[in-house]
Amino acid sequence: MKKIRVPSRICLFGDHQDYLNLPVIAAAIDRYMNLEYTPTASSFFKINLIDLERTLEVHFDDTTKVSNNDYFRSCIEVLKTYGFEFQSGYELNIHSDIPINAGLSSSSALVVSWLRFLVEVLHNPRQITISDYQIGRWAYESEVLFFQQPGGCMDQFTIANSGVIYIDTLTQQLRRLPKPKGCYVIANSGISKDTLTVLAEAKKLALSSIEKAIQEEGKVDKVTDFSLDDYHNYLHLMTQDERPYWFSTLENYRITLNALKAMTAEHSSKVIGSLLNQHQYILKKYIKNTPEIMQGWIDGVIQDGALGAKIIGSGGGGCLLAVCNDDESAQKIVFRFKEMGAKEAFQINLIER
Repeated sequence: MKKIRVPSRICLFGDHQDYLNLPVIAAAIDRYMNLEYTPTASSFFKINLIDLERTLEVHFDDTTKVSNNDYFRSCIEVLKTYGFEFQSGYELNIHSDIPINAGLSSSSALVVSWLRFLVEVLHNPRQITISDYQIGRWAYESEVLFFQQPGGCMDQFTIANSGVIYIDTLTQQLRRLPKPKGCYVIANSGISKDTLTVLAEAKKLALSSIEKAIQEEGKVDKVTDFSLDDYHNYLHLMTQDERPYWFSTLENYRITLNALKAMTAEHSSKVIGSLLNQHQYILKKYIKNTPEIMQGWIDGVIQDGALGAKIIGSGGGGCLLAVCNDDESAQKIVFRFKEMGAKEAFQINLIER
């Protein structure tokens, strides 16, 4: 039996930015999707989803009609376009300690682990070089582009390449960063979220506001040519619904660039916490993706010593991230999250590579 293990991820800075072709800073964490496989004499892949107590049979040639979010078949279909061919059947066991539908990219971890399996067992007649970057690109194609979903490429590239990464989502270039100082805690609220609906609405309003500013200016063609100083210059063009997203786009970009400087200079966990709090303020007030009960938990842990905290991913539910000065403080915050009603809370390690 062979094994594949891929990490989960957190977004440190840049939530709701990657689908706008703006940069993000994300990190792989020590929660994993595990895939174990053995060859069989069959002509298909038998997939045992241990956590869901389900078993699937996936045939390599049965991908003409791919159901929505069927990532097993979408990955196969993408690899077919690159010339990959079936060789033999396998039985797989897939299990994970990543909370599902909670903002930690369990679906992207599944896609990346499945792709790593496929490129190991399929025939590669074109002899395409398999790199972590290429896996991330294929994962983005299989999960987002194939289904025309509103998300960006942050999840797939972070999980495939691991480490702490600054991603220029416009060019899809990656830059490795030092591991930020501090100790980190995740709290799973247990509140389910509708990722695609939240992303689709935020993306629609942000893009329409950006398009209006670019058309008015005439001399620029991308949002990175604007700064927060330009906010009021174009406000008259925006609808009431668009204005919060115009501001959040410019401000979150500024926060992400400041975070890049701070992390590159290896500033203290207090600085990182302050930037997380600035980011959360925008997510709560302008993007409106934080339920009141979760904002209350954020306020509570900050009062109890966390240096900063924010919601992770698309929001509307899911997980929170807190940064603390040391392990003792982190364990106190784990307890506090549970006390306030989180489904689970645990300390995590950021993976440097």
